[in-house]
Amino acid sequence: MFAVRTIHRYETWKQHDEFLKSGNKTIQDWMSVNMIVNRSGIPKELVYNELGIKESFTNDRKHLSKLCEENKINCTQAIANLNRIARK
Repeated sequence: MFAVRTIHRYETWKQHDEFLKSGNKTIQDWMSVNMIVNRSGIPKELVYNELGIKESFTNDRKHLSKLCEENKINCTQAIANLNRIARK
């Protein structure tokens, strides 16, 4: 079981690493708030305002999909709005 989980996480990491190295600036649901801020240049406060949640140390490190799930947010719509803001 440990080996299967390790292989799965490695494959996931490899896909994300390739995405990040490609220079693609599109925001994805697996990205954390910190990653979005660093890659897109959107201020952290604006990301939290768009999501409608409170800024916190733990929320900075959670994936968007997890934040959306925990706060009952439409993740697809939130990502579309963040990508729209990033393109400005």
